[in-house]
This record gives sequence, C-alpha cells and structure tokens, in this order.
Amino acid sequence: MPTTGPVAPDHRALGELVKRVGHALERLRQLSSPPVALAKEAGELVELFGTELQRHFASEESEQGFFADVIARAPRLDRPLRKLRKEHRAMTHSLKSLVDAARWAGVSSKSWLEVADRFDELAADLGRHETLEDSLVAEALNDDEGGSG
Repeated sequence: MPTTGPVAPDHRALGELVKRVGHALERLRQLSSPPVALAKEAGELVELFGTELQRHFASEESEQGFFADVIARAPRLDRPLRKLRKEHRAMTHSLKSLVDAARWAGVSSKSWLEVADRFDELAADLGRHETLEDSLVAEALNDDEGGSG
C-alpha cells in the first residue's frame, strides 16, 4: 500500500483492519464449535471491512482521489488505472459475497472456514492490487519530477 501522499493513512488503516479480520477468522478456524460471542465479533469485523473497503475504493476513484492524482501527474497511466477500476468492481463483488456468507455463518465451523477462505483470497487480491498502486504512484511521481517514466 502506498506509504506516502494523501492515501497513505487510509491504506495503513485498511491494512490494520485486514490484519484484525484475519486474526479473528484464524481464531474461528481453530475451533470445532465457535462461541457465539467470537462468531459475532468476527461477523462485525467482516461487516466493517466491507464498509471500509467500499469507502476506500470510492475515495480512490473520486474527483480528488488517488486515480485523479495519478492521471494529473502521468496521463500515460490511464490504461493501468482502468485495470485497477475493474479490479475494484471484481473485489467489490467478492466482498459482497464474503459479507453475505459471514451474515449467515452463525456458529457453524464449516461456514466460518468458508468465510475465512474467501477472506484470505480477497485479502491476497487486495494486497496484489495495492502493490500495483504503489508502482503507479512511483511512476507518476517520477514523471511529475521530470523522470523519463
């Protein structure tokens, strides 16, 4: 996730939330019969992750967001940014499925294993996505500073 510029605090906060959700789901993975309180906590964290990730994507795509900043600095990066927007849509679809699965998981260990697996896949996709954003930020800054790109 970018560690400089206006999106850095947002990326760090999202990264911390990913860790919290992952930790809660890992605890559920280890139990054959999850306690109601633990399942409720994990469900609430998944819901929060869903809300925050959607907000994060909307912020990046806003008129003053990450994408607009990159295009302003390096218009040649329009194509990779379009790819990132498509990834946002795909991850949002996966996210909705994840949140729905968490809502219906109850205290079923099998259901929580499925939720945890879905989360792990989405978190990995998000990590790859954010790494690509990092590289675009570096390219845009290089262009903006007069680099050859």
